[in-house]
Amino acid sequence: MFRSRPISIALVGLFGRENRTGYHNPEAFAVIDSLQVTADTAEEDRLYHRLTAIYRADMQFMRLIPWSRDWFVHRRVQGPRTPFRAELDTYMEELWIETEP
Repeated sequence: MFRSRPISIALVGLFGRENRTGYHNPEAFAVIDSLQVTADTAEEDRLYHRLTAIYRADMQFMRLIPWSRDWFVHRRVQGPRTPFRAELDTYMEELWIETEP
């Protein structure tokens, strides 16, 4: 299925059913499951708003350390350059290798 916007891997990993944080809310899990299968952007927006409301009620903390990953690649690898599309493992089909000059 083509998705208009990929669901965050961090969202599923940190707060989905198989999370390691100890968070458990069946309603939040159901919303995340729905986000993984919908392709309708209006429905995604509605689901993210619902998920935000659930998290605000459940979690009274602020994450101080942002999720980050660093990538080191050869200069011949070309493709995504913006911070939003630079997750190389997620956008592998958009990469290419330039030939040496």
